[in-house]
Amino acid sequence: MLLLAAAAGVVLLIAAAAVVGARVLSPGASTGGAPGAAPASPATGPATTPAAAGFGVPSVTSGCPAASVPGAGARCPRDPECWAGLLVAAGSASARSLPCTSPHAWQTFAIGILPASVRTFDTGTVAASPTVRAVCSMPVLLASRQGAARRLPAGSWQITVLPPDEASFDGGARAYRCLAARSSGAEPSSSQFGRQAEQGGRAEHGGGGRGRGKNG
Repeated sequence: MLLLAAAAGVVLLIAAAAVVGARVLSPGASTGGAPGAAPASPATGPATTPAAAGFGVPSVTSGCPAASVPGAGARCPRDPECWAGLLVAAGSASARSLPCTSPHAWQTFAIGILPASVRTFDTGTVAASPTVRAVCSMPVLLASRQGAARRLPAGSWQITVLPPDEASFDGGARAYRCLAARSSGAEPSSSQFGRQAEQGGRAEHGGGGRGRGKNG
């Protein structure tokens, strides 16, 4: 009887050890394991923030040459956007918005979201991105001209990139703009790239208006 009791005790001890071992090795049992940390990871990326998901202004793809750039996801602003001269300080660019019916230096001809590989507002870095360069290119500009601007050849234009400024970027803005200006002559007082809506363009993205006096 004593032998049987001892054997039964050994069996109970082995069974208890197996249960404890299963709890320690069970996925998620650890207090510092991946299951507890995983949800925080996606929230740190720009694509998960509300501002990064939109262009900030109504935009169109129909009748928009920029939308045909492969893999860029670019669009055209539904309504003309015109700007005064650009101010760049420590890599952060800004521009004052103007009515296109007033003399202006620049006009937006395309708008896009910063590629995932570009995690900065720095103008030089953004402009060097192959995707941004493909969107903000002379062929896209020339295909986007409207009205009398169609008579102006490539040599009559210059292009610059307007990323979100530092404050807007820190606030979650990720839209960049491709701007065009005449290389010489008086500043135009009319839209050079037209209202896309008048060409049958369909507004596909809304959102808040652009920042007052700056991009983003």
